[in-house]
Amino acid sequence: MVVLCGVKSTSTSVIIFLDMPVSDIEITSFSLDFEQAVTDGVEYLYGLGHKSAAFLGGTEYLGDGSVFSDKRQTAFIKACSKRNIAYKCLVVKEEFTVKAGYEMMLKMIKEKDLPTAVFAANDSIAIGAMKALYENGFEIPGDISVMGFNNTEMSAYTHPSLTTMSAPVYEMGAYGVDAVSAMLNSKNHKLPYPMRIYLPCRLTERASCGVPKLCK
Repeated sequence: MVVLCGVKSTSTSVIIFLDMPVSDIEITSFSLDFEQAVTDGVEYLYGLGHKSAAFLGGTEYLGDGSVFSDKRQTAFIKACSKRNIAYKCLVVKEEFTVKAGYEMMLKMIKEKDLPTAVFAANDSIAIGAMKALYENGFEIPGDISVMGFNNTEMSAYTHPSLTTMSAPVYEMGAYGVDAVSAMLNSKNHKLPYPMRIYLPCRLTERASCGVPKLCK
């Protein structure tokens, strides 16, 4: 979560939330449309013929110590349920790191409970999972497909290159700055009406996802 704050004078300030919608309907926020993005990702895997998929995610905490609910996980479960894609016992959460992705995938391999596809909550987790799969003799996407999230620079340089959902983080920040500027330059330091904007995340199709062997 990022909070953009603009100050025009000692008595005037405006605040906009980025990457986290808030319950206060008077506050403007810009966020990524995680639900639609994950739904599109699962639909893509389903279209390739996948009937089982794992979700590898992480845990985030709010300032008060409570756990932040990840919309990617809930959207994944909803999308898999709709398409009858097996996912139960395949939803794992640790941290949003390469190491965590590696360890989560390694545990899944050792338990011999592998799906035909893995949806990772970010590219770092996906890259860690790919390393664990390679070290244990699995081919990507021949044996198992891997999809990431964010489309970070490194995702284009993995082997194979990582299919991922592109997150328009720069654009989200730019919109936030424009909104702060508009509020500071308005007479009452407010937008004409508060906004809650969700930016779409588009699929970047590369080489880490393919048709499962059973469908070939």
